[in-house]
Amino acid sequence: MTVLTAIVVRLDGSHTSLLQKLHATHTQIVRMNNRINALENSSLAH
Repeated sequence: MTVLTAIVVRLDGSHTSLLQKLHATHTQIVRMNNRINALENSSLAH
């Protein structure tokens, strides 16, 4: 039972870490997309 509990806790920690990394990556992509859109819009305005 102790070993199974340790496995579940480790998997839960890995899952949490993965979700945090996924969120950070998504945030970076959104920011990059916003910057690209701003550059495209500024070049169209000129």
